[in-house]
Order: sequence, then C-alpha cells, then structure tokens
Amino acid sequence: LMDYHLDKDVNGLQLVAKMRKFLGYPIPVILVTANQDDEIVTESFKANCNYLSKPVKPAKLRSLLQAVQAEGAKL
Repeated sequence: LMDYHLDKDVNGLQLVAKMRKFLGYPIPVILVTANQDDEIVTESFKANCNYLSKPVKPAKLRSLLQAVQAEGAKL
C-alpha cells in the first residue's frame, strides 16, 4: 500500500518507481489517495499500480489485496 501524498518533494508513484528500479522487479502496488484527479488515476495505471480513493471501503481493499496477492503468486 502506498499513499500518493508523501511530502513536497516526492509522491507515492515516484517512490514506487525508485523502489522498483532499486529492487529490479515490479513490486505490486495499491496507490491510496484522497485526490481523485484524473491525471493521478491515469499515472497510476500507466505505472502498473492499482488505485483506491479515500475513504477506502474495507471490502474493496480486501478484494484488491486478494487480487494483488493472487497475481503475485503467479510470478
């Protein structure tokens, strides 16, 4: 799980890109943010990150976590 708004110099998608580069493989990510700007949603999908808007509904989070876990098991 990664929040979009981290601080003034870096956002969650930028940090995910750095982590993936450092690790050398595409870690699964669920980006969580209260910002529902279409640009952030588009950036998230382009970066191969799942997207959830706040407030997060527990059932939606649980479902998405299960899907991400199942996808990770295939790798």
